Amino acid sequence: MGRSLSGRATKHASEIRFNQILCDLMQTMSTQ
Repeated sequence: MGRSLSGRATKHASEIRFNQILCDLMQTMSTQ
């Protein structure tokens, strides 16, 4: 149970990081 919980947390963190990178790409493309 603890292992799946930590795996879910890391997956959630990676998704947040991916969303932040995606937003940064959108902003840089829109400013150019």
